[in-house]
Amino acid sequence: MPAAWPKCSRSFFGLAEQDWEKLGEGADPSWYLDPLVARQKREVNLALVQAALRYAPNPERVLKTDLFEDAFGEDELLGDFPVSPRLLCGVELAYSTTQRAQVRFPHLRGQLAVGDLRNLPFRPGSFDLIVSTSSLDHFATVEEWEGALLGLLKLLAPGGVALLTFDNPANPLYHCLRWGARRGILPFALGFTPSLATVELGAVAAGCTVLEQSFAIYNPRGLSTALFLGLRKLLGGRADGAVRWCLQAFAKLGKTGLRKHLACFHATIVRANL
Repeated sequence: MPAAWPKCSRSFFGLAEQDWEKLGEGADPSWYLDPLVARQKREVNLALVQAALRYAPNPERVLKTDLFEDAFGEDELLGDFPVSPRLLCGVELAYSTTQRAQVRFPHLRGQLAVGDLRNLPFRPGSFDLIVSTSSLDHFATVEEWEGALLGLLKLLAPGGVALLTFDNPANPLYHCLRWGARRGILPFALGFTPSLATVELGAVAAGCTVLEQSFAIYNPRGLSTALFLGLRKLLGGRADGAVRWCLQAFAKLGKTGLRKHLACFHATIVRANL
């Protein structure tokens, strides 16, 4: 763990470091995520972490990448992590976001670092479990993505396990979000996003074995965000019931044969070869 938070000079998908810093300095950068959706996302991600823990039940050293949700949202994972490892670290590109996460979770003081996923401030083999939730979706090229994935998985100790989630490019609505991100409509950037098959190929090339792959969250991308914002504006404090009903209805889409094309995210659990 570095003694101080190092600064980064690179960019993600055309966004320079200062742009990510500006996002992290915003009063409410996660305004677009309905509180009930954030809790849904947290529950889904925690279930995925539990699935990963079946293969690494007692990790002593854990790393979580991307601290945006932990700094600002109700979809945070660090506050009540399913296990109590000897070392629970986090890494994030933006100093401002890292600082906000540190304030929110003071018990992690000294364990949150600033670092670029292509040049992480940790030694190879440092972690028994890595949780990377939609962190590798922001690179402009497949070459950058491959380099970041290889660098991240090199941090696994032999036999260590990583949970990797990504936006789902098989969902047609994802491409509408990508269009909006390129034009600055969204508060975040979307770059190269791999399919499940591409993640598997990258993991194998990094010396890992794929253990599980799955899909997650079936709210129509973008459309559900607009719907929930509209319900909140129309119904105010009475909107919770309507939002919950919508979430339950959307969740049923995951039981259909179209779930590959309706899921917002896909997940892969891998193990570093011994």
